[in-house]
Amino acid sequence: MATLRSSALSWAFRLHPTHHRSRLQKCRIDRHLCPAQAENWPRNHPATRAMLRIFKQLKRNGHASLLADLTVKPGRAATVIECFGLKTCVPNLHTSLAFRLGLPLLPATALPLTDGTYRCHFLDPMEASDYPSIDTMTQAVWDRFEPQIRQHPECWMWMYKHWRYLPGPEHDSRYPEYANPNRQFREMLPVAQLPPP
Repeated sequence: MATLRSSALSWAFRLHPTHHRSRLQKCRIDRHLCPAQAENWPRNHPATRAMLRIFKQLKRNGHASLLADLTVKPGRAATVIECFGLKTCVPNLHTSLAFRLGLPLLPATALPLTDGTYRCHFLDPMEASDYPSIDTMTQAVWDRFEPQIRQHPECWMWMYKHWRYLPGPEHDSRYPEYANPNRQFREMLPVAQLPPP
C-alpha cells in the first residue's frame, strides 16, 4: 500500500531504530513531510550494503523498518512471488534477515483518516521457523498484504510498474503492456511454474 511507507516510518520513529529506503524511492519523504524535524528522524541506510548495515543494527538489539518496493530486478536479493495472480519480483531482505537472526517480522499497514492522520494496523508477527525457506516466507508476507490492498485499493501505488517481467519468452495478455521477457526472471521460477513452451 502507498501508506505502508507512512506506517513503516511512523513505527520506525516510535522505536527510533534504523530503517532502509530502497534506491527506487527517490523522493525525500522526510524532507517533504517534516522539514523542521528531518534531522531527528531515524537513521536512513542507503541501498548500498543495506543488508550488512541493518544486520549489525539488529544484532545490537536495534529495530529496523523496511520499505520494500515491488519493482526490483531479478537476482539473489529477490524472490518471485504470486501477486494478484501474476508473477513479480520482490526484495527478500526482510525475510533473509528474519532467517539469519531468528527475529520475528511484524507486517503493518496504515490507512488515511479524514483528519489527515493515519491508523496503523499491525498484523500477526511472523516467525522464520514457521517457514521452510526465505522464498516461502516472502510469499507469505505478501499474502498478508494482498487482502488489505484488496479492501483498500485506493491506498496502493498502482502507478508503479509492479509486473515488469514475463514468466515466458512471449507476451502474455494477462500482463501489462510494459512487461517484457527476462531470462534471469524465468530462471528464478520453479520448473512447475514455467509456462508451457
